[in-house]
Amino acid sequence: MCFAHLDFVFTTPKPRHKSEELKARLKKLEELAEKKAYAELVKDITPKKDDSEPFSSYKDQLGFEFFIINLSLESRELELCWGII
Repeated sequence: MCFAHLDFVFTTPKPRHKSEELKARLKKLEELAEKKAYAELVKDITPKKDDSEPFSSYKDQLGFEFFIINLSLESRELELCWGII
């Protein structure tokens, strides 16, 4: 062999230092991965989460606005009837 009489000298690499920002990001990603894994494990026994946001449709928004307008008109009529204004 041609390498039989050679001595290899390897230097130990300098340790790499992680920035605090990177450590925080890694910790956050690790926690997120743990939560996702846990949710996957218990998906059969936990109730489904409702991810729909309120008033997600135009129809819902209009219905709510008409409800508020109706309330304000009714209160105005009551004030006029009782002579509050």
